Amino acid sequence: MPPPTPGAGPGLSGRITGRMDLVQVVLILGPDSIIREQARIAPEADGTWRAPLPPPGTYRVVPVGAGARPLRSEPHFQTVQVRDGGREDLDFRILGTD
Repeated sequence: MPPPTPGAGPGLSGRITGRMDLVQVVLILGPDSIIREQARIAPEADGTWRAPLPPPGTYRVVPVGAGARPLRSEPHFQTVQVRDGGREDLDFRILGTD
């Protein structure tokens, strides 16, 4: 993953591998809710994605396909506790759509 952009500040980021072509966006749901959408980020062509640091709380990070179609991935989702800083290790390997 490339180094953070200078001045970008802390955030949440990761890399999509595998069937990257299936991923339309990475959803960040929360805080403290799996229903409320905090952010929607389209991955770059190389599979990297980055979002600004959201307010403190617990978030679920999920890659989804076109029309919010669920994707098979490892892991299926990631749970993130945001307190004082960001995370740069929120990676997903996309296996397919089944």
